[in-house]
Amino acid sequence: MRFAGRIFPVLLVIICTSAWAAVVRSPSEAAAVVEALLSERNKPSGAHKTAPIGELQSELPRFAVEVRMVNLLVSATDGAGHPVKGLVAGAFRVFENGVEQDPAFVASEEVAFNLALLLDLSGSTLRDRNTMKLAARRLIEIARPQDKIAVYALAADQFRVIAPLDSDRTRLLRAVETIPDLEGSTPLYASIALAWDQELAARPSERNALVVISDGLDDSLEGKPTPLVFARLLRAVPYMPVLIYPIYLDSQNIFYGARARRNMEGLARASGARILAARSAEELEPAYAALAEELRSVYTLAYYPKNQNFDGGWRRVEVRCLRPGVRLRVRQGYYAR
Repeated sequence: MRFAGRIFPVLLVIICTSAWAAVVRSPSEAAAVVEALLSERNKPSGAHKTAPIGELQSELPRFAVEVRMVNLLVSATDGAGHPVKGLVAGAFRVFENGVEQDPAFVASEEVAFNLALLLDLSGSTLRDRNTMKLAARRLIEIARPQDKIAVYALAADQFRVIAPLDSDRTRLLRAVETIPDLEGSTPLYASIALAWDQELAARPSERNALVVISDGLDDSLEGKPTPLVFARLLRAVPYMPVLIYPIYLDSQNIFYGARARRNMEGLARASGARILAARSAEELEPAYAALAEELRSVYTLAYYPKNQNFDGGWRRVEVRCLRPGVRLRVRQGYYAR
């Protein structure tokens, strides 16, 4: 009977997690995902052809040399943080390593997004569980009708698909409500890589955003073994066609909290996005509105680099707007491979 008493809770967890997660992946897969991405970008540029601009107008920030064209996601806001609409190619100036480039294409800011939500349901966020579910519901509710949304979770040591990309808000909200109160370890960086790989990686011709709701406390910060180190994930982000928006729940951890936030800020900055921080459910409400406005202020800007010698080096990118008072946010550069 003692054995049965010990094994029953384990079986209950297995049954519950399999019932609400459509797909379960091990965080150990993340290293292979990242290495495959980086090795693909290491291919010699001569092995690829230049594609016409019409085929690449939405390739987003996938700075791969096979197309010999750079695509940027550019967020444009005014001084109050409101989206600026109606900008055309002539309103932008683009510089690569200090050399001005000629914008070839600017896409409308009203194009739909694929919005993936990653909920960190590990042990470190147990006290924030209701707040995280509320955040997921609010983000689903404020998304535009043309946007598709997916809900993923890091829970019970695994990456889990709660709901794949879908535009059915009722179905998505119902899926969020089925999430049980589980916990476990925190392979957060690995889960971020898997969240990109799950569906967004197959959609490089679409606009993609990944919202990570977490306290940022990956196992590695405590010196524990981890499937994917932060430095490797950060190295791969410039090759991922996705904007990463961490909604950072301040854990107030005196040992690792500051570093956790810096790392989340680094991922956001490398993708061309920004971090949204909150200490409570009340502080999250402005974050929802800020994110919704952010996604409405994004342009896709494409140009053919004047330097066609793709030698694998880092190229710094700067975008300026000729309209006074407009503030731009864009990733800082790319590896020319």
